[in-house]
Amino acid sequence: MKTSHPELNQLYVLSKQAPGPANAGLADQWRELALRDLPALTEWISEQPLDQECRLFEIYFALCLAEPLPQGFLSREFQRLYQLAVQVPSNANIYRQLEAFAVLNADEPGELVRNIVDCLLQGIQADSWQIRRFSAWLAGDFIGSCGSGLVDLLRQRCQQDPDWLVRFFAQQSLRHLAMDKPQHERPPPLSFADRLRIFLLGEPVADGEVFAATWSELYLFRPRLATFVRARH
Repeated sequence: MKTSHPELNQLYVLSKQAPGPANAGLADQWRELALRDLPALTEWISEQPLDQECRLFEIYFALCLAEPLPQGFLSREFQRLYQLAVQVPSNANIYRQLEAFAVLNADEPGELVRNIVDCLLQGIQADSWQIRRFSAWLAGDFIGSCGSGLVDLLRQRCQQDPDWLVRFFAQQSLRHLAMDKPQHERPPPLSFADRLRIFLLGEPVADGEVFAATWSELYLFRPRLATFVRARH
């Protein structure tokens, strides 16, 4: 049974109506609410459906930039959503919420970054190609603070993963480390076949729908899935 939190419900409605991510005024209100009553926010947020109308990413985005950073809350939320994605990897809406964690400062000490990296280490090796795609993409934002384990896994996936989007996102993430590296330490190039796919379909956009797409959806040239570069990096 859902609990009643009129103030949270009203702010959430405003967040859905506001254009663009993380409206500054609304972001401040979410931060103030988290400081004032984090248990109520935790309870309320767990009751929100992860559907096309879901805009929990507004809250995560705001809190990822908060000072002090609510590490425990964000860590639990990331793990909760990540496990839901593992259970239902075809739900694109879950990935859309998780994308907000890319704004975190990866050098921030504490449990939050450690737990995200632990999830990514598992996710890059998951059976689900959707989880591997998302994990390979998000890894780029944490690759500088995670040691060699994540880098080694990304190099393996860049060359050996059966899903071409995993290979692409792994290579893109490795490029975060490539700028000051000698040639032999840079990411392996994409194969000719992968470069041909990108030429025909356009460079993939990091988006929940792309992470969750099946092979048939990717090759139907749907406008949101096959588009030229609007890349985040």
